[in-house]
This record gives sequence, C-alpha cells and structure tokens, in this order.
Amino acid sequence: MVQSAEPVAGTTFLGGGSVPLQEISTYCVAMAPKEGSVDGLAKALRQGEPGVMGRVHQDRLFFDLRSVFPHQDAELVNALESARKTAGTTKSAETPQPDEDKTQGAGNPSM
Repeated sequence: MVQSAEPVAGTTFLGGGSVPLQEISTYCVAMAPKEGSVDGLAKALRQGEPGVMGRVHQDRLFFDLRSVFPHQDAELVNALESARKTAGTTKSAETPQPDEDKTQGAGNPSM
C-alpha cells in the first residue's frame, strides 16, 4: 500500500480566531502510495474507523505529527492496515470479470 514514508519538516497554521495566519514549525510523515493514487489513499483513510485526515501535497499524503499523540501511533498504523485491506476489497470488486456481460451494469453509477 505504501511505497515510501519519510519524515519531513514543515509548517502549519495555528488556525482561526485572532491568529489565523500565524505559522509554527512541525514535522510530518509524507507517504506515497505503492499502487493507486494518493487521493485514493487519502479517501480510504478518511472513510476508515477511526477516520484519519491527511493533507495531499506534491503526490504525497502528509500526516502532521503535531496532531498525533504518541499513544495514537498504533491507531495510525492500524488505520493504514485497514485502509490497505479496504482498498484491496474495493479494487477486486470494481474489476470486471472476463465473462461478465458488460451491458448488465450500464445503469449503475461508477465509484
């Protein structure tokens, strides 16, 4: 599921209110998917349980470690594993079988 993962120094914003543009330093894990798109990986993680939000940038998915507590590391790994399993199930379900009548599914919306 993941081709590469590396630590990356970056910046993030404090948020809204009185300091919406104030930047602070942070560290992220930047991941590139082995198969499929980075958007597909991000979607699978968002829809998982627990849902995991990342930021897509330059064909990689970034997780800001400032927002992941040390006791949540295992949950993040489990979410990645679950997303891999879900992506594998979805991929095989969307792949038409060689003997499938292609006209039967013409009215179904695509994913």
